[in-house]
Formats: sequence, C-alpha cells, structure tokens
Amino acid sequence: MSNQSHMASCSSLATRSDFASYVQELNFTTGFNVTLLEACKGDICNALWGDGNADISGIGVRLSEFKTI
Repeated sequence: MSNQSHMASCSSLATRSDFASYVQELNFTTGFNVTLLEACKGDICNALWGDGNADISGIGVRLSEFKTI
C-alpha cells in the first residue's frame, strides 16, 4: 500500500457521528491492524476525543455534559 493511498484511507476516520458506525468504519479501514491504527492515530483520537487539551475537550467533559442533561 502506498503512503498516499494510506493517507486517503485515514481521512475517513477523521470524523464520527455514531460510535457503532465509527467502529465499523475503523474495522473496514484498518482491520484493527496495529500498524494501520498507529498510522491513523491522529485522526482516530481527534474523532473520538476531540482536538486540543483533553482536560477541556475530552471524554470527561462529554460525560459531564451528558450527566447534566
């Protein structure tokens, strides 16, 4: 797999709306291969946790927001 085609496949992991669908896309794109997951980790982490400081945009904030609803 060329580097360019691999980069194109990681871009499909940059956003998510539904967690179950995202996991399916993750499996389709990487096959949960550790090397491919490592190569796409920036896109995966941003889609799951957000970008920036995890203390203010991470899962804890998301759970706190959910809990207050």
